[in-house]
Amino acid sequence: MVLSILLLSCATKVNTFPSLQYRNNIPEKVQVFLDRHFSKYEIDKLKYDAKDGECKVKYKNGIKVQFDGNGDWEEIESDYTPLPKSIIDILPKPAIAYIAKNYPQKAIVKVKHKSYGYRVKLADAAELNFNQTGNLIKVSH
Repeated sequence: MVLSILLLSCATKVNTFPSLQYRNNIPEKVQVFLDRHFSKYEIDKLKYDAKDGECKVKYKNGIKVQFDGNGDWEEIESDYTPLPKSIIDILPKPAIAYIAKNYPQKAIVKVKHKSYGYRVKLADAAELNFNQTGNLIKVSH
């Protein structure tokens, strides 16, 4: 992650930081998550609202990650790149097994953490909803 320009928005104030400095401007929980799952990708934009704690990160490969005010991930999506395996592994094992069995050739391009569980979007636009334990709730095409 070398010298990409990051945008840091704090309420109405917008600051620009070199990528090597972004770590000092976002919560540690967000830093740890990004380092664990996206360390090999280069950040394109980073927006952090210090007032409510929400953070949005966009990588140059099209992956976008959104965090809530507690630093927990809410949504991870990609325009055209399959999500990293480490992100897929966040899902409960029954959900991973269902996707592998029923959609073995389909890339996962979006994962959203919802109050009921998880919403997963596949490259063919099918959306799968799973509860917190990974049991399928609904399939939408």
